[in-house]
Amino acid sequence: MRKVIERRGRRFGRRARCTRPTGCPAPAVRPDPAVPAAVSAAGPAAVPEGRLVTGPAAVLMTALMTALMTALVSVLVNVLGPGPFPGSGAAAEAATASRAGASGTTAASRAAGASGAADAWGQGPPPEGRPVIRSVRVLPAAPVAGPKGAARLTVEVVARGATGPSGVTVRVEPARGRRPAGRSGAAPEAGGGWEVWRFNPPVGLSRWYPAGRWRVVATARGAGGRRATVERSFLFRKASMLSGVRLTRLPGRPRALRMTGMLMRVDPSGRFGYWSFPGQRVLVQFRRHHGDRWRTVGTARTDADGYFTERVKRSKGAWRAVYRGNLRYATTHTGSRRAPH
Repeated sequence: MRKVIERRGRRFGRRARCTRPTGCPAPAVRPDPAVPAAVSAAGPAAVPEGRLVTGPAAVLMTALMTALMTALVSVLVNVLGPGPFPGSGAAAEAATASRAGASGTTAASRAAGASGAADAWGQGPPPEGRPVIRSVRVLPAAPVAGPKGAARLTVEVVARGATGPSGVTVRVEPARGRRPAGRSGAAPEAGGGWEVWRFNPPVGLSRWYPAGRWRVVATARGAGGRRATVERSFLFRKASMLSGVRLTRLPGRPRALRMTGMLMRVDPSGRFGYWSFPGQRVLVQFRRHHGDRWRTVGTARTDADGYFTERVKRSKGAWRAVYRGNLRYATTHTGSRRAPH
């Protein structure tokens, strides 16, 4: 009767049958390079359950996992972190490169806060890469267009947290009947990192553009696609002019004077430079001799041809005519007029 001896094939993990009548010798235990010598000589039964066996394969797997985790942490820090560190390549390039806006602007000038440029960059952008716009300024504050030429604008935006050469852009457009908020932007925040972005639109506002309220929309773009938008409104008006203003004596009234003149505006039809401005109120102001304050002493209204007339009391001093303007036409006034002898 053949004695069947079953033994476990340690190398391949399968069962083998022995068909020899005299029995089969015990298999030789070959040292495994992945297992320490003491454990290999004792056999697989000597390895406690749950014990980690180290070796070249395990070391390689650990190195790969470490490299993957390091790369993942670096990506998360760049996306969600506070921004470029002082002295890094991105920060140095952002601090020295000239930036241009998307609406035909010139190079943007950079300025740090009161704590200095190094401290400002050391603060970094706002938490989570959120951009902030502190103020928007339009120069001149109330542009006026005459019969010829155009009013050139300069827009200054103070912001931080903006990234890239087009991190801040501006758009100038009519307010379209609605009045934007007059505030210049978000409330100032503590810390440095503030930058001044200066824009000079290549096209000025001429007489052919609609007069009235306009707005500047400034947009700052930060890391991760975050945006901050602030509006600032300003008044664009056409020029007006007082012409032919003079003082004359009234016949038979030595203590009375008459001021006459004509109020004109930029021709809305575009055919002429200036044209008559009817139905407007003109103030007559007086200043005493060696005085420094003008006082309103009379009011006149222009007729259909733009002419006005007003009678005033004769006194020692100077007179002038003043037009206060409205939403579409700018204010204007004459020089001093002396009473005739």
